[in-house]
Amino acid sequence: MNLIFKNFRLIEEDTISKLTELEKEQMLIAGKACWDTPVESIIHNLDDVLGQTYEGNCELWQVFSKKDPEKPLYDVWVFNVDTAVVFYANTNKDTGVGMIQNYFTIIEEETEEAKQLADDLQTAFINRPEIDYLETGGPAKAYHDAVRKIQKSEEDEKTKKNKK
Repeated sequence: MNLIFKNFRLIEEDTISKLTELEKEQMLIAGKACWDTPVESIIHNLDDVLGQTYEGNCELWQVFSKKDPEKPLYDVWVFNVDTAVVFYANTNKDTGVGMIQNYFTIIEEETEEAKQLADDLQTAFINRPEIDYLETGGPAKAYHDAVRKIQKSEEDEKTKKNKK
């Protein structure tokens, strides 16, 4: 399925209050998924989630099908530019697919649908719109730019192989 990332929102201390109750719930679930361990729970509230991010990098995106760009399919919480938790749109239900170190992968049950979703999200993420807050510079921008360059190169190689 051809997917597109849209409706970017940067989540910061002063924007947390603008989140819906469902978005706050998603953010807390996503934060726990990223930073809590079976031994230690460090995420207790939304401030704890932001406190774990590098330079406050917490993004919320909606993902749509290119065939129906008005109906969101997924809500994607991206932390530190390279980690994400994916929910079915407008729910607190995790898809079982997430991003670890810039690559979408199956986190839970390995199915063909999950593999396809991870592949589709990866392609859409590589091609997502540029975002202003990273344009101001700093280590997060340098990291973001380097990763995007690598991922585009990998995507080009994959496309070349598929044409052969």
